[in-house]
Amino acid sequence: MRRRYAVPGAWDRFERELDRSPPCLFVDDSAGTPYALAGYPRLRALLAHDYRQVAVVDGARLYRRERC
Repeated sequence: MRRRYAVPGAWDRFERELDRSPPCLFVDDSAGTPYALAGYPRLRALLAHDYRQVAVVDGARLYRRERC
């Protein structure tokens, strides 16, 4: 959800956790929703830099981190 609807501090904490312990696999099932990655530049940049798309399953894009 958009930052303005989140619990105060939740996005900052989420971003710190991603930096500290990035997941090996990331699933993006936001296609066609108001929550598409286009609205999340930090997440989009992380995926573009450290991950590559490895599959699409039922419309959900699966990304694998390069260093896993």
